[in-house]
Amino acid sequence: MIICLINFKLSYANLYEWHCEIIRPIYGTTAANFAALDLDNDDTPHIAYGTWDEFFYDGLEYAYKSTDGWQGLLIDSMGLGSYCLYPSLALDTYSHAHICCSVSNGFLKYAFWNGESLKTEVVDDSCNGCCHIIVDLACHPHISYHAVAIYYC
Repeated sequence: MIICLINFKLSYANLYEWHCEIIRPIYGTTAANFAALDLDNDDTPHIAYGTWDEFFYDGLEYAYKSTDGWQGLLIDSMGLGSYCLYPSLALDTYSHAHICCSVSNGFLKYAFWNGESLKTEVVDDSCNGCCHIIVDLACHPHISYHAVAIYYC
């Protein structure tokens, strides 16, 4: 699968051809950047991505495809001048999203489904690069990221 951030589309191929669909229409000066993709047990796509507008109010958003089309929600508003870099997405055995995101202000944030909503917390305040998340069979997250050295938590 390929994610195209101009008009924010998802592209996928079957044996014969590529298919493209819009995940989130981009209006006016709102834009999307850096995206992560995972498939659940039913091969349903889930995507985490960063957004920003002309006032540099930025956020981390999450979307998944349902029978009614793409469903999306704002996970976290990064605030003025801070933006989401390099989100990483992993789904647990229940297809619940676990997302980590490096923020331009140095925070490493982690978002997860707590049974009612996506909850966000700061893991570290010295992250300055990419992060990656996986979830083990017991639904525990594992995150690697770059700060002054390579970290794992």
